[in-house]
Amino acid sequence: MTLAALSLRLGARAARRELGQRFAFAVLGLAALAVAVVSGLETAAVTSETSAQRAQSYVLSAAFGLALPLVGFVLAGRLRTNVQSWLTRVEPRHGADRRVYALGHLGIALALSALTGIVIGLLGLVLTRLGSGDAAPKLGFVRNALALVWVGAAGGAAYAAGFQLATLLGQNWGRAAFLLADWLLGSGVGALALPWPRAHLRALVGGSSVLGAGEWLTSAVLLALALGYTLLYAARIPR
Repeated sequence: MTLAALSLRLGARAARRELGQRFAFAVLGLAALAVAVVSGLETAAVTSETSAQRAQSYVLSAAFGLALPLVGFVLAGRLRTNVQSWLTRVEPRHGADRRVYALGHLGIALALSALTGIVIGLLGLVLTRLGSGDAAPKLGFVRNALALVWVGAAGGAAYAAGFQLATLLGQNWGRAAFLLADWLLGSGVGALALPWPRAHLRALVGGSSVLGAGEWLTSAVLLALALGYTLLYAARIPR
């Protein structure tokens, strides 16, 4: 095994240990529960296909605009992410590549957040369809489900990387600032909304897009955010 592969594996193992299996399942379960509650509330008043589509849009907006960023926020608080911790961790001090180790550590947060995004997106779609009964749209379920897999994974990764970067730079104040900025600036449609996942997730579930961008460009920007946050995170790790 190469040094890079070993460092990546050790970083991932450290993150799994810090998160804990119970905590990971609790995060996923609470996010799913929140989406289920919102779905039940929104579909209670559905009387037509139009209102069913509106309910679906509201549920997905809550899943990706509320539950998913909170997952990223909580994960960033749970993991040991600060410059001092990277300088004192045992494995890098004994030969592991510190930046690759940090990427392995980050990768667990990305994977859990992406999985959560997929689960809550599909759950929101299924529950709103079931809750809408005969008023549910008859077509487009498979296409929407496949799209939500991509949106949930990319959005979850973007939030996880963004919150981890913010925490690395500013600890609890940093991740709080990221959450607030994503909420306020990401709610817009101008240039100030470009760096925030909320704006692009909103567009991909039927809301207004940033600067009038189409679906493919919006998806590309969301992926670029996830990659950009990750690269910035790695660049801030001491060698």
